[in-house]
Amino acid sequence: MEQSRVLCCFQGLSQTETFNRISSFLSPVILVKICKVTIRPILDYGCTVWGFCSKKNSDFLERLQNKAMRIILRTNHLMCTQFMRKKLGLLTLFNRWRYMRLQLVYRIMNDYNCPRQLQGYFVLRSDLRGKVLRDNRELHLPRTKTAMGRSTFMYAAAKEWNDLPNDHRNCSSLKIFKTKLFKFFSDVLFD
Repeated sequence: MEQSRVLCCFQGLSQTETFNRISSFLSPVILVKICKVTIRPILDYGCTVWGFCSKKNSDFLERLQNKAMRIILRTNHLMCTQFMRKKLGLLTLFNRWRYMRLQLVYRIMNDYNCPRQLQGYFVLRSDLRGKVLRDNRELHLPRTKTAMGRSTFMYAAAKEWNDLPNDHRNCSSLKIFKTKLFKFFSDVLFD
């Protein structure tokens, strides 16, 4: 785990330094595109691999994203990060991680480009009880007694899926789901 953190740190810092050097020659629109191609994959890797990581690691990734946002917007450290995220259309890394995890749950539930190993990974509550329930898209939550059990993908993703509004869970396509989910996490951030 420490090796992946060091690798991510090195790649992320070197990308932001290069990004900083070229920022004065390019417009913010181009910088956002470059950021999405070079820096976001590193942050997404960090979000996916580290998941429930320590506060130190998540703070590092958040600082890396904040540094990239400041370079794009050409601001100093006094600028509010929420304002920068809203202006650039970005999520916090925690919400980005949740966004990516719920996309995977959607793919599993709708068998949309889902890995064979994950097909049937989640069980619907209505299938488990054998009767039609009010909300037929809620997932069964496995019983856990420990915090470690609640941090597993099966439990945490199912709980987060169940907490989504009904219209999000019943989307007809992945594109619509992503759009609604991004708006949902953006609204949660800025309310």
